[in-house]
Amino acid sequence: MIKKLLFLNLCLAFFFLNSTKIFSQTTLNQGEVMIIGYYGDGATGGTNCNEAFAFVSYVDLLPGTEIRFSEEDFDQWQTPTEGDLIWTNDTGSTISSLTGINVITHAETATTCGSASASMGSISFNGPGSWALGTSNEEIFIYQSSNSLTLGTMISAFFTDDSTLPGRIPPAPFSPSNIIDLESLDEDADVAVYSGPTTFSSLSDFVAQLTNVTNNWMTEDGSGDNGMNGTGVEYPGSLPSGFPLSVNDFELVEALKIYPNPSNSGSFTISNSRFNILDIKVFDINGRILQNLSYDSSNQNITLDLSLPSGIYMVQISSTNNKTITKKVIIK
Repeated sequence: MIKKLLFLNLCLAFFFLNSTKIFSQTTLNQGEVMIIGYYGDGATGGTNCNEAFAFVSYVDLLPGTEIRFSEEDFDQWQTPTEGDLIWTNDTGSTISSLTGINVITHAETATTCGSASASMGSISFNGPGSWALGTSNEEIFIYQSSNSLTLGTMISAFFTDDSTLPGRIPPAPFSPSNIIDLESLDEDADVAVYSGPTTFSSLSDFVAQLTNVTNNWMTEDGSGDNGMNGTGVEYPGSLPSGFPLSVNDFELVEALKIYPNPSNSGSFTISNSRFNILDIKVFDINGRILQNLSYDSSNQNITLDLSLPSGIYMVQISSTNNKTITKKVIIK
């Protein structure tokens, strides 16, 4: 009897420990995550390719944290056509507060664009339809919920035009004070970048500065691709350096690709078009380092053979110019 009780207690302890680990994440409140950059003019490579946004959190983001981003008009959430993107902190580490994170969205259903990606963590598309920031009534709703386009906690919103249309602003208890509304500054802006303070005395100060579009935002509008045209505000070049990491890593994310992913054999190719790779570290989902590989400033494609069981792993790639990104790989 004693042995059975001991075994039962061990099973329960194992269950609760693992349940906590699986579901552990930062539960966010209103205003704690805000957009700091918007690029809705990505014509390069095909319609709506390379469109992007950047966000920052006022609080630390624990491993496992999920944040949803919707560009669907809020009054259409009951009959959705555009779905949303889920960002997940699957780096295995806590992401410090006020760390900028870039997300390249593309048009999610356009085959010429490729998959969405993030400078930290990972992005997945969830729900019906497509994601295209440059297609009418541009907005981004940031929220946490267990289901796509189902209101859990609305954290903040970002509008570039038509913010006064009925039904576009979520109802109470969400407060409109947590909306970045660029309409008065530059309606339907192609590019928008926060340019204000990057240190804050409180959450209310953080929200007040990020939503002060008159004094703290720069925009550009016009014909052609305005995001990287060498004039005015550029994306991602004009993103504030006071929110570190993602601005430095943006080019690395674009230059390094890992395929096939998932892999049936555990063999991956790292396609490297620009940077000199210094080392590659492989971690399990618990953050334990499994492999540490050094390279002699390799700027060629690298074959990475992981003799590991089926599962999810994190590959951290560092370059010689102090840039580092982490990518998730799956072995079937």
